[in-house]
Amino acid sequence: MNYYLIDFENVTEKDLLDLDFLLPGDECIFFYSVQCPKLGFNILEFLHEKDVSNRCYNAMVGAKNALDFQLSSYLGYLIGNKKEYERFFIVSHDKGFDNLCAFWADKGVKVERLGYNEKNTGKILKLHEGNSTNKLPYISYEQICGIIPENESPYKLFEIINHYDKKIDIYRALSQHFRNNEKLSLVYKKLKELWKDSKESVKKIS
Repeated sequence: MNYYLIDFENVTEKDLLDLDFLLPGDECIFFYSVQCPKLGFNILEFLHEKDVSNRCYNAMVGAKNALDFQLSSYLGYLIGNKKEYERFFIVSHDKGFDNLCAFWADKGVKVERLGYNEKNTGKILKLHEGNSTNKLPYISYEQICGIIPENESPYKLFEIINHYDKKIDIYRALSQHFRNNEKLSLVYKKLKELWKDSKESVKKIS
């Protein structure tokens, strides 16, 4: 399960419609204030279609960065109750949250900030992952669906593959999940091909 803590003072509804990688069971948590525009029907319909739950918190204002402090505090609450494979994202263009990502990375918890990159490609991207040393390309849910054996849950594999930073940890988690060497070998072989293709695509773009 993924939690998306949304700084609605710092992103627009149009920005949020770019979150096309949301998965069923994920949760969006909106932090807003009197300075924010109203949450429109389009984004609520978008979340409903993806089977993504949502909560809204009206941040108490009156001091500088009041909403940011409340969002950060709630993130700490979620992390304190963290379960296996849960991941945390802050959706904001505010680079100040990068310090928060770095703080949690130092504690062994990956928190990522999502926002537009400096080249403004028109898509929300991961901009900061604390001090993470993860060099593996991101594998999408759709890509996972293309490599799984019949009768396997793509969502479970998606959680495993994108939860760990190292190939050896992913391999160990997959081996515990499958307990079948034939399935494990087939999936891991296709997974390595996806990693290779993703890296080559990045090289071509750059």
